[in-house]
Amino acid sequence: MLEITDGQKVPVVYDSVGKDTFMKSLDVVLTGAVKIEVNQTYPLKDVARAHRDVEARKTTGSTVLTVERS
Repeated sequence: MLEITDGQKVPVVYDSVGKDTFMKSLDVVLTGAVKIEVNQTYPLKDVARAHRDVEARKTTGSTVLTVERS
């Protein structure tokens, strides 16, 4: 997971449980407890196509939108 973020931890975690699990959620990518399978990526400019593909069930695993760095 850290290769996706260039070695940075994620800036936010949305955890519906709350304070008892929040800190553990932040460090989950380091423990290897969650395996994220990114099977397709789309440039942000193709977000409409990405949505259509997801809605049409043409995707599997996680779908990532990418932004070009300037």
